[in-house]
Amino acid sequence: MRGKKNWNRLHIKTLPDGQWIDRINTLLHAPFQVLVDFVEGEHPFTHIDWTWNREHRKARREIAKLYCWWVRIRPARVEAEYEYDVFPPLCAQDKPIDDPDGKITAAWDRYCKESWKQDDEWEKEDQKMLQRLIQIRKYLWT
Repeated sequence: MRGKKNWNRLHIKTLPDGQWIDRINTLLHAPFQVLVDFVEGEHPFTHIDWTWNREHRKARREIAKLYCWWVRIRPARVEAEYEYDVFPPLCAQDKPIDDPDGKITAAWDRYCKESWKQDDEWEKEDQKMLQRLIQIRKYLWT
């Protein structure tokens, strides 16, 4: 088998090597790795006639949009700001929280709600984009 390319293996570059990855993350990252490999490795925009019909023109636009979202827009997401200097007392297991007026707890609650809302929005966006990718999968060939 030496010297032959292993075509049935998918190296998912957006997931870390050597550690456990939940299947829900693999199910998101694997199809987008296929898309990236297709766009970057097979260069479909240079040698496929995407003007053949309306469906192909639409698929070409969708491939480009999904690729751009995966490699540029999604990685640029910025998580909710964590006020590190405010919250460490909440995480300290060995001493009580000194929060007589409740400001630290209130700030933590606001951060958690903002973070959960953001995670939910990102999850919905990821799901929508994954479904869009599945809809055009038949065009990912050269």
